[in-house]
Amino acid sequence: MFDEALDYQLEAKKLCGDVPPDQSDAITIIQLNLGFLLYRRGDLEPAEKILRATLDANPRTPPAMYALGNTLLARGLVEEGIAAHLNGLEIYIEMFGDEHALATKIYLKQESPYYTVKAYARATRMLAKAFDMEGRGGEAKRYYEQAWNLREKIDGTHGSAADTDEDYSAVMFYWDQ
Repeated sequence: MFDEALDYQLEAKKLCGDVPPDQSDAITIIQLNLGFLLYRRGDLEPAEKILRATLDANPRTPPAMYALGNTLLARGLVEEGIAAHLNGLEIYIEMFGDEHALATKIYLKQESPYYTVKAYARATRMLAKAFDMEGRGGEAKRYYEQAWNLREKIDGTHGSAADTDEDYSAVMFYWDQ
């Protein structure tokens, strides 16, 4: 499943490659997702390289700091890993004050295969919608069906064309739980 998710992230990176970084944070999000996927797959050196590049381009990105911290810890670089986590925490405290602990819950859930598959289903559905909007019906149908099947694996509800964005927001966002 990680290989398939990686393919989607690489395709997304290619699709938004022409968008200047100052007009969208999409490339930062995609780079973060690529790094996180590589980390979860066990490809620690490439994950570290991508996450460091993400932070070079956008230094105040706590999610990338946490992913980098996890990657460094997995590589046995404990001091560097802790420092990356602390940097992310400092920014979250600055941004959210006493509510910064909510970010911790989000990242804890990201480590769970249950929530990762939920996010994967939502991302797959979003890709289907993008293809649909481009008039690429065959590709859209394939990805819709894949998202519906993933949703069924998670919560027993097989998705359908009648699904709305709200259905996926309420069901799929791990930070809404």
